[in-house]
Amino acid sequence: MKLLVEACHDQEMSLVVNHADTKNPGMFSSGDMQAEKTVVLLNSMTPLEIKHHFLLGMLGRGTGGIILVSSLMGFQGVPCVTNYSATNVYLPDLTETLHYESKTSGVEVLVLAAGAMATLRKYLREVDCSKLPVLRMSAEQFVDVALKKMGEKVFVISGIRNHNMACFSGGLWCRGWVQGVMHKLTNLVLRVQGSHAGSVLAVNSVSLSLVSLLNCCTGKRRKKR
Repeated sequence: MKLLVEACHDQEMSLVVNHADTKNPGMFSSGDMQAEKTVVLLNSMTPLEIKHHFLLGMLGRGTGGIILVSSLMGFQGVPCVTNYSATNVYLPDLTETLHYESKTSGVEVLVLAAGAMATLRKYLREVDCSKLPVLRMSAEQFVDVALKKMGEKVFVISGIRNHNMACFSGGLWCRGWVQGVMHKLTNLVLRVQGSHAGSVLAVNSVSLSLVSLLNCCTGKRRKKR
């Protein structure tokens, strides 16, 4: 966070996008506690610090926007990515309350619940997960949703398939049944990843996803102008 603040100290940030996270797949009881603390730090504490730092400047100028990216896995506890799904509960609640506090200030705050995305992260994986039964949104589609909903909504689910999944997993289906399905899907991923299942996904891969999203945002805004 210190490096980020130093890099942006002389700039007025009009749009801040936090799209970095990590997970530690596998049984929570056998996981490394330091790795789990890293998950909480990157997925919860870092967005908190980013929001607090940049929100102050935006409120002073009376304009700006903040987008946080959460996950569909925050709609229910997901076995084998236990801590990751728990940290994704925090972001929507944080954003909703900050949206209410800032709604008359000219600052727009939004949280986007993402499903599977086709980003640059796939090139950094040692295992090809492309054959898993998961439909992925493109980064361009994801960015379109975020920019179109800024100023209209505070909580957005990207894509109709993800929206339906969130509705079912969030209450229309038995939560125990949903957890069983998610457990089977997560185990499938772990089997595909093999010996890499217990390692924390590289933070660098998330950084590439963030760069991709920011580049798309810049391009879309230039076209609108």
